[in-house]
Amino acid sequence: MLGYLGTARLAKTDQLVGVPISFEPKVNAPVLAEHLGKMRPAVVKELDAPGVLSVRFDRAGRAVTTGWGLVMPPVTGH
Repeated sequence: MLGYLGTARLAKTDQLVGVPISFEPKVNAPVLAEHLGKMRPAVVKELDAPGVLSVRFDRAGRAVTTGWGLVMPPVTGH
């Protein structure tokens, strides 16, 4: 798999979690959002057109606009 900043890594298949095909978070919901090649914890701040949303990352500045396929629910138990 490709890791942070495009580095190649090996992972056990039982540790992999796929980005869901359909995910519709609510405002203020915790999510994982892609940022610089890494899925980072964030909070949904705004929902726009279908598939477009703004998220704010922990300890970061302004909200970032992102979209479908780059956001997923927080992973538990891995």
